[in-house]
Amino acid sequence: MAGFTRDDVRHFFDSLVRRRPAIISVVGNLRQDDVEKLFAPLWSTNARTANPAPLPDCTRRDGPRETYTVIPGKVQIDLAWGTIGPPRNHPDFVPASVANLILGGFGLMGRLGQKVREELGLAYYAASRVNAGLGAGPWVCVAGVAPEHYRKAVSAIEQEVAKLRETPVPQDELEDCKSHLIGSLPLKLESNEGVASIMSEIEIYRLGWDYLHRFADLVNSVTAEDINRVVRAYFEPDQAILAGSGPEVPG
Repeated sequence: MAGFTRDDVRHFFDSLVRRRPAIISVVGNLRQDDVEKLFAPLWSTNARTANPAPLPDCTRRDGPRETYTVIPGKVQIDLAWGTIGPPRNHPDFVPASVANLILGGFGLMGRLGQKVREELGLAYYAASRVNAGLGAGPWVCVAGVAPEHYRKAVSAIEQEVAKLRETPVPQDELEDCKSHLIGSLPLKLESNEGVASIMSEIEIYRLGWDYLHRFADLVNSVTAEDINRVVRAYFEPDQAILAGSGPEVPG
């Protein structure tokens, strides 16, 4: 960071941001011609003068990697263990979203919360999240643990992921998670902000304007076999990255 200059920042913005077409979603009591007038100055300055630089690929590594940062004065370790997930517009994203909900997207109600925190008592919190964009993003399991439980918690997380890789998900658990995903969509559309956010997402990732109508079918089509498949495809043990930070780890 110390080596960055103003010119570096400007070059990044000009090559990767400015030359890409802007997508603006507006929701509320405005007429289309009012919106066009409001953003007219932006249209004149956002013209693409050349092809934008391609986004770099998020490539897989040759083997697992581990890193740990000691932060003086901390008493809790926060860890992230995971790998590279699918891009947002990849067919695997919906099955991965269901799989993530089962694993730890429910927070303490997911498998990680139930096993690592409630049953084993190894973590203050345990969850998982899959983040995706135009390219691949991280699919990670996270937890907050006492230093003496660090290695045990990592091992417990690995075991839960391994179980989700190989063992079929019970049908009732699968249906509960699919129902939650489908049922949460209308809640996201209750505010102007939520509608604008989903409109932008549909346009940015080219999901199709019928996406909201197809969403329930996409989720309901996910099978127990799909869950095993996507977890096997993305959570490869020899590709996993473990990152932790906090006090010194005993031993």
